[in-house]
Amino acid sequence: FWTGTFFATLQWWKSTVEPPMLDAGIPKGVATLVAGFLAGFFATFPNAPGDVVRSVVQKKVFTEPGRPAYGISFNGIVEHVTVAREIVASNGIRGLYSGLGFKAMHLGGSGALMAVLIPFFSKVMGIPYAGV
Repeated sequence: FWTGTFFATLQWWKSTVEPPMLDAGIPKGVATLVAGFLAGFFATFPNAPGDVVRSVVQKKVFTEPGRPAYGISFNGIVEHVTVAREIVASNGIRGLYSGLGFKAMHLGGSGALMAVLIPFFSKVMGIPYAGV
């Protein structure tokens, strides 16, 4: 979910952030890093609830011997919905965003690197890349 949101918003961030930064004399590479960081940072918000639920489900599988791991199945979906409800019941909606600050900074950094490195390696490897 993060990757789709990142690539869906990257061009908007570039068109919003890069022009004023370039006008201020900031190098294009730095402006692209900032746009990528913002796209990665904000892509974390819709991704966080599913990530928190998945983490809780995985921890239960590892800490409870004999507990079935449903994987991608109807029972797996039911388990994820049940865990999400438990989190909201005990911690409110904020519980679905546990660890958001660290996660957003981490994925912002990943977005910054992707915004710069994907076009670079595309050029180096001779693979056409028109951007997003």
